[in-house]
Amino acid sequence: MENLKTKFSVLFVHIPKNAGSSVGRSSFVVKHASRNFSPEVPKSSTESLKVSYAICRDPYARFTSAVFNHGYLGKVTVGDGFLSETVQNDYWKWLGKFKFAELQKIFEDWVTGDFLEQYYEKFKTWDGGGDLEWPELQPQYRHVYYKDKLSVDQVGRVEDLDGSWRLVCDLAGEEYKELPRVNVSKLPEHWKYHTDKTREIVRRVYSEDFEKFGYV
Repeated sequence: MENLKTKFSVLFVHIPKNAGSSVGRSSFVVKHASRNFSPEVPKSSTESLKVSYAICRDPYARFTSAVFNHGYLGKVTVGDGFLSETVQNDYWKWLGKFKFAELQKIFEDWVTGDFLEQYYEKFKTWDGGGDLEWPELQPQYRHVYYKDKLSVDQVGRVEDLDGSWRLVCDLAGEEYKELPRVNVSKLPEHWKYHTDKTREIVRRVYSEDFEKFGYV
């Protein structure tokens, strides 16, 4: 743990689908998996840390990003949601066969069917302990709230990533450098696939994200 005490000044608590690949590349950032995060554990062994940081995202956009980019529509999700390159290529070729309206219908059917019946039902049984299953679909607040209290010093937004990153660099006493754009979705403007039905479901399932992070 010695290099942790001398190298890192920012603890980045990664909420999946929220610019984690970009922030995690900074040399002074130690990236922490956010599943049921308890701040006492990493901070006790990283004496040089000056600020802890997480990034939230508009719940509508985060949800479509998770669903489309993690293979849920093709029922090819494996492990914690990461797909092999071969499977990813096959999945995107499959998605590419559909016109906008057709893909929108596939998305709506998955949300109103599998998501509500399989994933959301299990979300509701979580008691606040243990790892989070399907972390990219879990409500964001569960990644950074511990015992009903915010676990990090700063929460930025994907929609103002540069602004929050500048602030974190300043608080940590580090030189600001623009974050790289990496791991960008292969489906631009994926949030446009929402329908009235899917937006209502997202609003209901992720109601605490809207409230705690100030989205409308």
